[in-house]
Amino acid sequence: MCDYRIILMISSGEHNNLTIGSFGWVFYVLAFVLYTLQKYANLMHPYILMTFDVSFIIYIGTYMSMRFFSVAGYVRPLTIRNKWWKYPLYSFAGFMGAYVSLHNFGQDFVNSFLLLAFCCLGTLAIKNWIEGILSQNIYMNAYKSMYFPLLTKFGIKLSRFDLICFCPSVTIVILYTFNKDLILNNICAISFCLYVLKTIYIGKMSVGFIMLALFLMCDIYFIMVSNIMQTLAVNLYGPIKLLYPVKDNKFALLVLEDVLVPGLLIALCLRIDLLFHLKRKLSSKSSIKNIFPESSKEFAKPYFIGSFIGYLLGFLLALIVSNIINVPQTALLYLTPCTILGIVVVALSRGEIRELMSIDEENVIKKLMEENNVEVSK
Repeated sequence: MCDYRIILMISSGEHNNLTIGSFGWVFYVLAFVLYTLQKYANLMHPYILMTFDVSFIIYIGTYMSMRFFSVAGYVRPLTIRNKWWKYPLYSFAGFMGAYVSLHNFGQDFVNSFLLLAFCCLGTLAIKNWIEGILSQNIYMNAYKSMYFPLLTKFGIKLSRFDLICFCPSVTIVILYTFNKDLILNNICAISFCLYVLKTIYIGKMSVGFIMLALFLMCDIYFIMVSNIMQTLAVNLYGPIKLLYPVKDNKFALLVLEDVLVPGLLIALCLRIDLLFHLKRKLSSKSSIKNIFPESSKEFAKPYFIGSFIGYLLGFLLALIVSNIINVPQTALLYLTPCTILGIVVVALSRGEIRELMSIDEENVIKKLMEENNVEVSK
Protein backbone atom coordinates (compact mmCIF):
# COMPACT_ATOMS: atom_id res chain seq x y z
CA MET A 1 0.00 0.00 0.00
CA CYS A 2 1.25 3.45 -0.89
CA ASP A 3 2.44 5.64 1.97
CA TYR A 4 1.19 9.19 1.48
CA ARG A 5 4.39 10.62 2.92
CA ILE A 6 5.80 10.26 -0.61
CA ILE A 7 3.97 13.46 -1.51
CA LEU A 8 6.38 15.35 0.72
CA MET A 9 9.14 14.57 -1.71
CA ILE A 10 7.43 16.55 -4.47
CA SER A 11 5.74 19.33 -2.53
CA SER A 12 7.56 22.61 -2.90
CA GLY A 13 6.96 23.64 0.70
CA GLU A 14 5.84 22.17 3.97
CA HIS A 15 3.68 25.11 5.02
CA ASN A 16 1.50 25.63 1.96
CA ASN A 17 -2.17 26.59 1.87
CA LEU A 18 -3.62 23.22 0.88
CA THR A 19 -4.97 22.34 4.33
CA ILE A 20 -6.80 25.59 5.11
CA GLY A 21 -8.50 26.62 1.86
CA SER A 22 -9.10 30.05 0.39
CA PHE A 23 -11.96 30.81 2.80
CA GLY A 24 -10.77 28.83 5.80
CA TRP A 25 -9.98 31.80 8.02
CA VAL A 26 -13.23 33.48 6.93
CA PHE A 27 -15.13 30.49 8.33
CA TYR A 28 -13.23 30.72 11.61
CA VAL A 29 -14.00 34.43 12.00
CA LEU A 30 -17.66 33.88 11.15
CA ALA A 31 -17.87 31.04 13.67
CA PHE A 32 -16.58 33.33 16.40
CA VAL A 33 -18.98 36.13 15.46
CA LEU A 34 -22.09 33.94 15.12
CA TYR A 35 -21.56 32.03 18.35
CA THR A 36 -20.78 35.23 20.23
CA LEU A 37 -24.07 36.71 19.00
CA GLN A 38 -25.89 33.55 20.02
CA LYS A 39 -24.27 33.34 23.45
CA TYR A 40 -24.63 36.94 24.58
CA ALA A 41 -27.45 38.38 22.47
CA ASN A 42 -29.45 35.31 21.41
CA LEU A 43 -29.83 36.84 17.95
CA MET A 44 -29.12 33.83 15.77
CA HIS A 45 -31.88 31.58 14.48
CA PRO A 46 -30.98 27.93 15.21
CA TYR A 47 -31.29 26.96 11.53
CA ILE A 48 -28.80 29.66 10.54
CA LEU A 49 -26.30 28.31 13.06
CA MET A 50 -27.00 24.75 11.98
CA THR A 51 -26.46 25.54 8.30
CA PHE A 52 -23.28 27.42 9.10
CA ASP A 53 -21.93 24.59 11.25
CA VAL A 54 -22.42 21.92 8.59
CA SER A 55 -20.80 24.25 6.03
CA PHE A 56 -17.91 24.87 8.45
CA ILE A 57 -17.37 21.15 9.10
CA ILE A 58 -17.54 20.18 5.43
CA TYR A 59 -15.27 22.99 4.22
CA ILE A 60 -12.64 22.90 6.97
CA GLY A 61 -12.67 19.09 7.26
CA THR A 62 -12.39 18.62 3.51
CA TYR A 63 -9.31 20.80 3.30
CA MET A 64 -7.83 19.16 6.38
CA SER A 65 -8.04 15.87 4.49
CA MET A 66 -5.46 17.34 2.10
CA ARG A 67 -2.81 17.26 4.82
CA PHE A 68 -1.01 14.22 3.43
CA PHE A 69 0.00 16.46 0.53
CA SER A 70 1.80 18.96 2.72
CA VAL A 71 2.40 18.06 6.36
CA ALA A 72 5.73 16.43 7.17
CA GLY A 73 5.87 13.13 9.02
CA TYR A 74 2.23 12.21 8.52
CA VAL A 75 1.49 8.50 8.65
CA ARG A 76 -0.74 6.71 6.17
CA PRO A 77 -4.46 7.53 6.65
CA LEU A 78 -7.11 4.92 7.28
CA THR A 79 -8.37 3.95 3.83
CA ILE A 80 -11.71 2.12 3.85
CA ARG A 81 -12.07 1.36 0.15
CA ASN A 82 -11.65 -2.42 0.68
CA LYS A 83 -13.81 -2.66 3.82
CA TRP A 84 -16.41 0.00 3.19
CA TRP A 85 -19.30 -2.40 3.81
CA LYS A 86 -18.31 -2.71 7.49
CA TYR A 87 -19.03 0.91 8.37
CA PRO A 88 -22.81 0.88 7.80
CA LEU A 89 -22.84 -2.34 9.84
CA TYR A 90 -20.85 -0.63 12.62
CA SER A 91 -23.37 2.21 12.59
CA PHE A 92 -26.31 -0.20 12.72
CA ALA A 93 -24.74 -2.21 15.54
CA GLY A 94 -23.86 0.95 17.47
CA PHE A 95 -27.40 2.34 17.39
CA MET A 96 -28.93 -1.03 18.26
CA GLY A 97 -26.41 -1.56 21.05
CA ALA A 98 -27.14 1.86 22.54
CA TYR A 99 -30.90 1.24 22.30
CA VAL A 100 -30.71 -2.16 23.99
CA SER A 101 -28.31 -0.86 26.66
CA LEU A 102 -30.66 2.04 27.37
CA HIS A 103 -33.50 -0.36 28.14
CA ASN A 104 -31.41 -2.88 30.09
CA PHE A 105 -28.95 -0.72 32.04
CA GLY A 106 -30.74 2.59 32.27
CA GLN A 107 -30.15 6.12 31.05
CA ASP A 108 -27.59 7.09 33.70
CA PHE A 109 -25.29 4.14 33.01
CA VAL A 110 -25.31 4.61 29.23
CA ASN A 111 -24.77 8.36 29.48
CA SER A 112 -21.89 7.91 31.95
CA PHE A 113 -20.24 5.46 29.56
CA LEU A 114 -20.74 7.79 26.59
CA LEU A 115 -19.43 10.76 28.54
CA LEU A 116 -16.24 8.90 29.51
CA ALA A 117 -15.67 7.68 25.94
CA PHE A 118 -16.27 11.06 24.35
CA CYS A 119 -14.16 12.87 26.94
CA CYS A 120 -11.17 10.79 25.80
CA LEU A 121 -12.03 11.06 22.11
CA GLY A 122 -12.93 14.74 22.44
CA THR A 123 -9.61 15.62 24.05
CA LEU A 124 -7.67 13.96 21.22
CA ALA A 125 -9.96 15.39 18.51
CA ILE A 126 -9.77 18.97 19.82
CA LYS A 127 -6.01 18.65 20.26
CA ASN A 128 -5.74 17.44 16.67
CA TRP A 129 -7.85 20.37 15.47
CA ILE A 130 -5.69 22.88 17.35
CA GLU A 131 -2.58 21.25 15.88
CA GLY A 132 -3.91 21.86 12.39
CA ILE A 133 -4.51 25.54 13.13
CA LEU A 134 -1.18 26.18 14.86
CA SER A 135 0.74 24.27 12.19
CA GLN A 136 -0.04 27.13 9.82
CA ASN A 137 2.42 29.20 11.87
CA ILE A 138 6.05 28.39 11.07
CA TYR A 139 7.19 29.66 14.48
CA MET A 140 4.86 27.31 16.35
CA ASN A 141 6.17 24.38 14.32
CA ALA A 142 9.61 24.98 15.81
CA TYR A 143 8.26 23.62 19.12
CA LYS A 144 7.46 20.23 17.56
CA SER A 145 11.05 19.05 17.94
CA MET A 146 11.47 20.39 21.49
CA TYR A 147 10.83 17.35 23.70
CA PHE A 148 10.89 17.24 27.49
CA PRO A 149 14.11 15.36 28.40
CA LEU A 150 12.79 13.92 31.66
CA LEU A 151 9.78 12.31 29.97
CA THR A 152 11.93 11.08 27.08
CA LYS A 153 13.97 8.99 29.54
CA PHE A 154 10.80 7.05 30.34
CA GLY A 155 9.94 6.55 26.66
CA ILE A 156 7.33 9.31 26.55
CA LYS A 157 7.82 11.71 23.63
CA LEU A 158 5.95 14.88 24.56
CA SER A 159 6.96 18.06 22.79
CA ARG A 160 6.24 21.62 23.80
CA PHE A 161 3.95 21.83 20.78
CA ASP A 162 1.93 18.85 22.09
CA LEU A 163 1.62 20.51 25.50
CA ILE A 164 0.45 23.78 23.94
CA CYS A 165 -2.25 21.88 22.01
CA PHE A 166 -3.29 19.65 24.92
CA CYS A 167 -3.89 22.44 27.44
CA PRO A 168 -6.90 24.09 25.70
CA SER A 169 -8.35 20.73 24.61
CA VAL A 170 -8.29 19.34 28.16
CA THR A 171 -9.75 22.60 29.49
CA ILE A 172 -12.65 22.53 27.01
CA VAL A 173 -13.49 18.89 27.79
CA ILE A 174 -13.39 19.47 31.58
CA LEU A 175 -15.63 22.53 31.29
CA TYR A 176 -18.08 20.59 29.13
CA THR A 177 -18.12 17.66 31.56
CA PHE A 178 -19.22 19.89 34.44
CA ASN A 179 -21.66 22.35 32.84
CA LYS A 180 -22.85 20.69 29.59
CA ASP A 181 -22.78 24.03 27.77
CA LEU A 182 -24.27 23.87 24.26
CA ILE A 183 -21.41 25.74 22.65
CA LEU A 184 -18.86 23.41 24.27
CA ASN A 185 -20.97 20.44 23.16
CA ASN A 186 -20.83 21.70 19.58
CA ILE A 187 -17.09 22.37 19.79
CA CYS A 188 -16.50 18.77 20.89
CA ALA A 189 -18.86 17.41 18.21
CA ILE A 190 -17.31 19.56 15.46
CA SER A 191 -13.79 18.57 16.47
CA PHE A 192 -14.76 14.89 16.29
CA CYS A 193 -16.21 15.40 12.78
CA LEU A 194 -13.07 17.21 11.62
CA TYR A 195 -10.87 14.42 12.97
CA VAL A 196 -12.85 11.80 11.06
CA LEU A 197 -12.78 13.78 7.80
CA LYS A 198 -9.06 14.40 8.26
CA THR A 199 -8.20 10.77 8.97
CA ILE A 200 -10.54 8.46 7.03
CA TYR A 201 -10.36 8.15 3.23
CA ILE A 202 -12.86 6.48 0.92
CA GLY A 203 -10.45 6.13 -2.00
CA LYS A 204 -13.04 5.50 -4.76
CA MET A 205 -16.12 7.45 -5.84
CA SER A 206 -18.20 4.28 -6.28
CA VAL A 207 -17.49 3.33 -2.66
CA GLY A 208 -18.74 6.74 -1.52
CA PHE A 209 -21.98 6.40 -3.50
CA ILE A 210 -22.71 2.93 -2.12
CA MET A 211 -21.89 3.95 1.47
CA LEU A 212 -24.26 6.90 1.26
CA ALA A 213 -27.04 4.62 0.02
CA LEU A 214 -26.45 2.04 2.79
CA PHE A 215 -26.37 4.66 5.54
CA LEU A 216 -29.57 6.10 4.10
CA MET A 217 -31.29 2.70 4.36
CA CYS A 218 -30.10 2.35 7.98
CA ASP A 219 -31.47 5.79 8.82
CA ILE A 220 -34.81 5.07 7.17
CA TYR A 221 -35.20 2.08 9.47
CA PHE A 222 -34.04 3.85 12.65
CA ILE A 223 -35.98 7.09 12.09
CA MET A 224 -38.92 6.49 9.77
CA VAL A 225 -39.77 2.83 10.43
CA SER A 226 -38.95 2.52 14.13
CA ASN A 227 -38.58 5.08 16.93
CA ILE A 228 -35.05 4.00 17.88
CA MET A 229 -33.28 7.18 16.76
CA GLN A 230 -35.87 9.41 18.42
CA THR A 231 -35.50 7.49 21.68
CA LEU A 232 -31.71 7.78 21.57
CA ALA A 233 -31.79 11.47 20.67
CA VAL A 234 -34.03 12.31 23.64
CA ASN A 235 -32.34 10.13 26.26
CA LEU A 236 -28.65 10.19 25.39
CA TYR A 237 -26.37 13.11 26.20
CA GLY A 238 -22.88 13.99 25.09
CA PRO A 239 -21.22 15.47 21.99
CA ILE A 240 -22.77 12.87 19.70
CA LYS A 241 -25.01 15.48 18.08
CA LEU A 242 -25.06 19.19 17.32
CA LEU A 243 -27.54 21.09 19.50
CA TYR A 244 -29.21 24.47 18.93
CA PRO A 245 -31.59 26.21 21.36
CA VAL A 246 -35.06 26.93 19.99
CA LYS A 247 -37.35 28.04 22.85
CA ASP A 248 -38.86 26.75 26.09
CA ASN A 249 -35.79 24.59 26.78
CA LYS A 250 -36.29 22.80 23.46
CA PHE A 251 -33.49 22.13 21.00
CA ALA A 252 -33.00 21.49 17.32
CA LEU A 253 -30.46 18.76 16.80
CA LEU A 254 -28.39 17.28 14.01
CA VAL A 255 -26.92 13.79 14.14
CA LEU A 256 -23.21 13.78 13.23
CA GLU A 257 -23.77 11.00 10.70
CA ASP A 258 -25.63 13.47 8.46
CA VAL A 259 -22.42 15.48 8.16
CA LEU A 260 -19.74 12.79 8.28
CA VAL A 261 -20.91 10.35 5.59
CA PRO A 262 -21.50 12.96 2.84
CA GLY A 263 -18.43 14.82 4.11
CA LEU A 264 -16.15 11.87 3.36
CA LEU A 265 -17.43 11.87 -0.22
CA ILE A 266 -16.99 15.64 -0.62
CA ALA A 267 -13.45 15.40 0.77
CA LEU A 268 -12.70 12.75 -1.85
CA CYS A 269 -14.00 15.13 -4.53
CA LEU A 270 -11.47 17.80 -3.54
CA ARG A 271 -8.57 15.33 -3.61
CA ILE A 272 -9.74 14.05 -7.00
CA ASP A 273 -9.77 17.63 -8.28
CA LEU A 274 -6.10 17.89 -7.32
CA LEU A 275 -5.24 14.54 -8.89
CA PHE A 276 -6.94 15.53 -12.16
CA HIS A 277 -4.97 18.78 -12.06
CA LEU A 278 -1.68 16.88 -11.65
CA LYS A 279 -2.52 14.46 -14.45
CA ARG A 280 -3.39 17.26 -16.87
CA LYS A 281 -0.23 19.19 -16.05
CA LEU A 282 1.96 16.11 -16.38
CA SER A 283 0.60 15.40 -19.84
CA SER A 284 2.75 18.27 -21.06
CA LYS A 285 5.88 16.42 -19.85
CA SER A 286 6.39 18.85 -17.00
CA SER A 287 8.13 17.76 -13.84
CA ILE A 288 5.75 17.02 -10.99
CA LYS A 289 8.02 19.03 -8.71
CA ASN A 290 7.35 22.13 -10.80
CA ILE A 291 3.58 21.83 -11.17
CA PHE A 292 2.62 20.80 -7.62
CA PRO A 293 0.42 23.58 -6.16
CA GLU A 294 1.41 25.41 -3.00
CA SER A 295 -2.08 26.85 -2.54
CA SER A 296 -5.63 25.68 -3.09
CA LYS A 297 -6.07 28.67 -5.42
CA GLU A 298 -3.77 27.10 -8.01
CA PHE A 299 -6.10 24.36 -9.26
CA ALA A 300 -9.74 24.14 -10.31
CA LYS A 301 -12.18 22.42 -7.94
CA PRO A 302 -15.29 21.56 -9.99
CA TYR A 303 -16.14 18.30 -8.18
CA PHE A 304 -15.67 19.81 -4.75
CA ILE A 305 -17.83 22.82 -5.62
CA GLY A 306 -20.51 20.66 -7.28
CA SER A 307 -20.72 18.23 -4.35
CA PHE A 308 -20.62 21.03 -1.74
CA ILE A 309 -23.43 22.96 -3.45
CA GLY A 310 -25.44 19.74 -3.83
CA TYR A 311 -25.01 18.98 -0.13
CA LEU A 312 -26.11 22.46 0.95
CA LEU A 313 -29.17 22.34 -1.33
CA GLY A 314 -30.08 18.94 0.12
CA PHE A 315 -29.60 20.23 3.65
CA LEU A 316 -31.80 23.28 3.07
CA LEU A 317 -34.42 21.06 1.44
CA ALA A 318 -34.37 18.79 4.50
CA LEU A 319 -34.92 21.78 6.81
CA ILE A 320 -37.81 23.10 4.71
CA VAL A 321 -39.59 19.74 4.42
CA SER A 322 -39.13 18.91 8.11
CA ASN A 323 -40.82 22.19 9.06
CA ILE A 324 -43.68 21.66 6.63
CA ILE A 325 -44.64 18.07 7.46
CA ASN A 326 -43.32 18.05 11.07
CA VAL A 327 -42.62 14.30 10.97
CA PRO A 328 -39.33 12.65 12.06
CA GLN A 329 -37.23 11.89 9.00
CA THR A 330 -33.62 11.39 8.02
CA ALA A 331 -31.69 14.27 6.47
CA LEU A 332 -29.82 11.72 4.34
CA LEU A 333 -33.05 11.23 2.41
CA TYR A 334 -32.28 14.61 0.80
CA LEU A 335 -28.53 14.85 1.28
CA THR A 336 -27.74 11.59 -0.53
CA PRO A 337 -29.42 12.29 -3.91
CA CYS A 338 -28.49 15.98 -3.93
CA THR A 339 -24.80 15.37 -3.16
CA ILE A 340 -24.51 12.56 -5.70
CA LEU A 341 -26.43 14.57 -8.30
CA GLY A 342 -24.07 17.52 -7.85
CA ILE A 343 -21.08 15.27 -8.59
CA VAL A 344 -22.70 13.47 -11.53
CA VAL A 345 -23.82 16.73 -13.19
CA VAL A 346 -20.25 18.07 -13.09
CA ALA A 347 -18.83 14.79 -14.42
CA LEU A 348 -21.33 14.67 -17.31
CA SER A 349 -20.70 18.30 -18.23
CA ARG A 350 -16.95 17.61 -18.38
CA GLY A 351 -17.27 14.23 -20.09
CA GLU A 352 -15.40 12.50 -17.24
CA ILE A 353 -18.05 10.21 -15.77
CA ARG A 354 -16.24 6.99 -16.68
CA GLU A 355 -12.87 8.24 -15.46
CA LEU A 356 -14.41 9.61 -12.27
CA MET A 357 -16.07 6.33 -11.35
CA SER A 358 -12.96 4.27 -12.05
CA ILE A 359 -10.34 6.49 -10.37
CA ASP A 360 -8.62 5.15 -7.25
CA GLU A 361 -6.73 7.97 -5.54
CA GLU A 362 -4.16 5.73 -3.89
CA ASN A 363 -3.24 3.96 -7.13
CA VAL A 364 -3.16 7.26 -9.04
CA ILE A 365 -0.76 8.78 -6.52
CA LYS A 366 1.46 5.73 -6.65
CA LYS A 367 1.49 5.73 -10.45
CA LEU A 368 2.31 9.45 -10.61
CA MET A 369 5.22 8.95 -8.26
CA GLU A 370 6.60 5.96 -10.16
CA GLU A 371 6.30 7.70 -13.52
CA ASN A 372 8.32 10.64 -12.19
CA ASN A 373 11.02 8.54 -10.51
CA VAL A 374 9.89 9.40 -7.00
CA GLU A 375 10.59 6.64 -4.50
CA VAL A 376 7.42 5.12 -3.06
CA SER A 377 7.50 4.12 0.59
CA LYS A 378 5.85 0.85 1.53
